[in-house]
Amino acid sequence: MVTKREFADLQEKVLNQEKIINSLQLQVKILDYKVIQINAEKAFSSHINTILAEKLDDLCQYNRRPCIAMDGLPVEKGESIVQIEDSVKAVLKDNLGFTEETVNKEFDKAHRIGPKFYNRQQTIVKFRSHDFKSKVYNIRNSSTNSNIKIRPSLTKRREDLLEECTASFTGLPLFHFAFADCNGNIKIRTKSKIINIQYFNVRNR
Repeated sequence: MVTKREFADLQEKVLNQEKIINSLQLQVKILDYKVIQINAEKAFSSHINTILAEKLDDLCQYNRRPCIAMDGLPVEKGESIVQIEDSVKAVLKDNLGFTEETVNKEFDKAHRIGPKFYNRQQTIVKFRSHDFKSKVYNIRNSSTNSNIKIRPSLTKRREDLLEECTASFTGLPLFHFAFADCNGNIKIRTKSKIINIQYFNVRNR
């Protein structure tokens, strides 16, 4: 038989264990709250970083407003910047029909960018005004040289977005193609309309 003294000692031990358990449960709740707080702060920071990245991309793309990308311009061995610019001017005059006076007035500069493929390398061309860039872009399909392709100059983020749109939607019933407009906005052409695409799941590379 348990004596009163033994029973009291047992009760005290149980109460002490309950206090320990309650203390541990409180610590777990505090840790859970801290985890929730940390996750919320991480989500908020990620959201802010995404917004800042998008704003920075918008600014970079805006700075490209007077620029086009020209594909298919042959690469000459040891070519200088002057030779590249002369080649671009020749395309503008001989293939797109602009006068020499207009070209000299509106052309600013040009440079090569990216890897070479079959003696071809992308050329970025900058004009002195967005209006003239738009004129060049709008008559790009009238070029007498089918090897020269003119398209918008895009940031890396938008190049990735365009690529991802094409990869994600190709094969879907309504999808026709993805493209970038004159101002670098990424869009999708369906069988019935054009949809503007902004930023979704863009892989960082």
